[in-house]
Amino acid sequence: MSKEAVQEQEESIRKMVRELSEEEQKDEKYKGHDKMLDVDNSKTFGQYEFLECCQKMGIVKDISNGS
Repeated sequence: MSKEAVQEQEESIRKMVRELSEEEQKDEKYKGHDKMLDVDNSKTFGQYEFLECCQKMGIVKDISNGS
């Protein structure tokens, strides 16, 4: 995987997480966490797009190009 592809994937993953405000961090439901998944800007994948979804999240990577 090229350096640019890795950077793009890392940026994609960072977009999935958002920082909690100080006020939100004080809320008991966040239990002291300072980040959470950004569900407001989430992407929906279709029934047959599981692999694409996993690649977008960085769970798996495409190694078919031999690199």
